[in-house]
Amino acid sequence: MVQTQKDHVEAYSFLIGRMTSALVLGDASHLDVPAKRAWNGLLIGLVLSVLIAIGFFVYGLLAHRMGSAPAGPAPSPGHTV
Repeated sequence: MVQTQKDHVEAYSFLIGRMTSALVLGDASHLDVPAKRAWNGLLIGLVLSVLIAIGFFVYGLLAHRMGSAPAGPAPSPGHTV
């Protein structure tokens, strides 16, 4: 059987994936992508940060509408303007 260059590239990619999995996870037959946990962590972190930013934005809008925004420093008792 004659192998094409595409077959060689696919075999090489498969071999490199197994070697990477063996190095990172200690299991050469593991079929998951080794960087899957990192990508999941990144996506979860991004979603949480967006939700927190939206929460602060909504709180700021509500605080501004209710007039409960923090006031400036109180004037000293003997000071007249």
